[in-house]
Amino acid sequence: MQPARDAEQLTDDVDPIAEGLSTIIKSLKPGDRLPPERELATRLGVSRTALRDRLQQAEALGVLRRRVGSGTYVERIDPNGLATGLQLAIDASQMDLSSLHSVRVALERQAAFEGAHHRPPTPLAEMADATSLMRSAAADRDMARMADADALFHRALMDSSANTALAFFGHAMAKVRRDAMRNRTKQLSLIDRTPMFIVELHYAIHDAISSGNPEGAAHAVDSHFAEFSQAVVEIGQHPYAE
Repeated sequence: MQPARDAEQLTDDVDPIAEGLSTIIKSLKPGDRLPPERELATRLGVSRTALRDRLQQAEALGVLRRRVGSGTYVERIDPNGLATGLQLAIDASQMDLSSLHSVRVALERQAAFEGAHHRPPTPLAEMADATSLMRSAAADRDMARMADADALFHRALMDSSANTALAFFGHAMAKVRRDAMRNRTKQLSLIDRTPMFIVELHYAIHDAISSGNPEGAAHAVDSHFAEFSQAVVEIGQHPYAE
């Protein structure tokens, strides 16, 4: 067994420049301008070259935006930026995206649980609208439209949690798994069961959240993924293959 890493080793993993820059960014609000590079480099005790490298990283993640002739500004973080960073890390490590499925289930289960406590009207209305669109598409066996409606439903599900961090990571994860979701659409077209069973699974999630039943909402999410998995296994495919 690998020995536990001590506190000093863990501290060594921290990037002091990124940590210092993060502290400065936390003291600002979205839309605020960072101090000039020269001042920042002096405050952090680093070269401007090293500072620019970290600024570029932060900009790539959507944390900062540089405006030519104006300066560098703090941005309201967008899940797209995190998704890009996650995608690059996943690709570099050659991680199987199907292994992220359990992460998605955990996020959506918790979102449903918290959503049933809060029951925010707008996300619930969006979930209801998405389910209606799904029902219409299922009647026409239009799997592309069903997949679009499914994406709308799950986005609203994450928003129903009224937990900005949970919704943020859920939306980022959805972006990372977009290729898997395209494959899901192909699988739906091969399932022998009527597509309406998928619609009913979504109705069950919405009903549990709207009725204020946290345990029932979490269970409905689990049933949603388990039933879909079983239906895909029945046609001889891996339920969450990429």
